[in-house]
Amino acid sequence: MIPLAWKNAVHKKLRTAVAAAGVSFAILMIFLQLGFYGSVKNTAGCVLDKLDFDIIMVSPLYKYIGQPGYFPMTNIYLAAGHGAVTRSIPLYARFSKWRNIQTGEKRAIMAIAFNPKDYPFNTSGIKSGLSSLKKADTLLIDRLSLPLLGPMNAGLTTEINKKSVYIGGDFSWGIGFIADGLVLISDRNFLRLFPSASLKDVNLGLITLRQGASVEHARRDIQRSLPRVVLVLKRQEIEKREGNYWLTVTATGPMFGAGVIVAFIVGMVVLYQILSNEIMDGIREYATLKAMGYKNIYFAQTVVQHGAVIAVMGYLPAYGISLFLYGITRSATNLPIYMTLERAVFVLLLAILMCAASAYLSLGKIKLADPGDLF
Repeated sequence: MIPLAWKNAVHKKLRTAVAAAGVSFAILMIFLQLGFYGSVKNTAGCVLDKLDFDIIMVSPLYKYIGQPGYFPMTNIYLAAGHGAVTRSIPLYARFSKWRNIQTGEKRAIMAIAFNPKDYPFNTSGIKSGLSSLKKADTLLIDRLSLPLLGPMNAGLTTEINKKSVYIGGDFSWGIGFIADGLVLISDRNFLRLFPSASLKDVNLGLITLRQGASVEHARRDIQRSLPRVVLVLKRQEIEKREGNYWLTVTATGPMFGAGVIVAFIVGMVVLYQILSNEIMDGIREYATLKAMGYKNIYFAQTVVQHGAVIAVMGYLPAYGISLFLYGITRSATNLPIYMTLERAVFVLLLAILMCAASAYLSLGKIKLADPGDLF
């Protein structure tokens, strides 16, 4: 059966090449859409992943870290009094405008502010720059911020919110789709850059528990002891909220998901048209086979396998090109877009399904083949 499907594929090489090219383009689009979708998923909690906490306090209006809402500082102190809590510290988050010192263009960045003595991170990469954060109008910048921000070298002076700031050092986190860049500042410099802000209005409250304490019991106890202006969540809960926001609430996740569906349909239509034309060109041969006693199941198997052969032909170049484009995208945007074994296998199966479905739909043409038309 396979040799016949293969001979059908190579009989008209140009037509098969056109079909494989159309399918390859559709598969490439699927690879790219899934790559971006995966990067959205991977970067949804890129900031939260770097924070050191067992339980987090947020406003009930919390959407994601870029729109966290706020609650009174007094709740930080109340949580610190719980017997299982070893540390309860505030964190501040704001969007701001960064000025590219080369072009003058202003880009959206996120500023995370904290008291340097608290060190709210679970990574040691920031410790070397803590001393510089104590200086006025000094910040640390994420070196994985988009190149659109312009020069980001330590020692440079630029502007945030039309105020002069000094780059005291850098770190490597990655901000994903949240903003074009990320900076860390002290709570005192936070007030200088955002005069309308107040340290009494906290965006996030990071709670660390003593070793061996039950996270769920502590969470419930702290939630009961605090007013309703505060929501107390476990790490898994806040990370789930963050992921749901980017994958379901915003247009970012659904857009890439819809792109996969569109690419799948395009591939089906392209292959259906080509297979249908090929069947019509050979309709007399199919009628002859019918006259010889071959059943429709035979034709179905042959045509579906023909579609699978074209799927593999289209998959291989699409896979190679997607690896190349993934690398370019990483270099240009610093997004964590990588090829995974699961994605490679999934897209291969999806390509075979796409082509097999197109081939199956084209079988209606074979049913039109009437042996009586040969005489």
